[in-house]
Amino acid sequence: MHSFTHLALRSGLLAATLCLIEPSEIRAADTNPPTSAQNAEDQFRLGRSYYRGEGVTQSYEQAGIWYRKAADQGNLKAMNNLGIMFLEGQGTPKDPDEGYRWIRKAAEAGDPHASYLCGTLLCEGKVVKKDPVEGVTWIKKSAESGYLNAVARLGRDTLTGEDGVTKDPAKALTLIQTAAEKGNPWACGALGEILAKGELLPKDQEKAKVLFQQGATLGDPASQFEYARILMISDPIKAYPWTKLAIQGHEIRAIGLMNDCRPHLSPEQVATGDAEAALIQKKYQATAPGK
Repeated sequence: MHSFTHLALRSGLLAATLCLIEPSEIRAADTNPPTSAQNAEDQFRLGRSYYRGEGVTQSYEQAGIWYRKAADQGNLKAMNNLGIMFLEGQGTPKDPDEGYRWIRKAAEAGDPHASYLCGTLLCEGKVVKKDPVEGVTWIKKSAESGYLNAVARLGRDTLTGEDGVTKDPAKALTLIQTAAEKGNPWACGALGEILAKGELLPKDQEKAKVLFQQGATLGDPASQFEYARILMISDPIKAYPWTKLAIQGHEIRAIGLMNDCRPHLSPEQVATGDAEAALIQKKYQATAPGK
């Protein structure tokens, strides 16, 4: 089944050269913080701008400082993103306990994204003690709020029986279709695979191709591989950037496809394809980390 590549700590978080600061610089509360919700929201947005490098010089250090200011005032999005930065070691040495604490705090206050992350961390058991029962409870809570990653995750679990969820193919299909229709990258690819194989739905290769293209454009590595594989049949030049993106997303099946693709390209075409891949990637990474 289509690999669930957009899990919380994959889709929203990007590998980067770290700009390390002392943890105390992020942890320390601001000595004179603004008190209004609007100021907290402004601080969150400024932190996000620094994280993405939008309108300012990109700086994880500054992002963490401004997220902390907003988080200390109760901004849930800032709490969640600050937690992610601690988990990833972005702008600060990694601190899984501190990362989980902030994410859990935001989840308990009702943030859907944080609820999904909290549930995922509990199901995976890599940051906190594994507890799939509680993890699925948090993921369901997030899905009920309409968070698409959570809807897609439940679709996968209901299809495969992972995380202790009871298998129910019909229910799983509904969840995957719902998430795909609303633009979830993984769900687009998963539904494309269902249609390509004729599983649960009648086989439809054309619809599958459209869904693979949509998932690929949104950043799902498995969709990028499937879309590149289709393009490779008639146009290796067009297949190349998608193959490269799939490899960068750790889709190991794309390595063989790249070996087939490269001999058909001139150095100039490779350079053009690299530039195209970078542009595509920039677009779907623009919302990292998740918000």
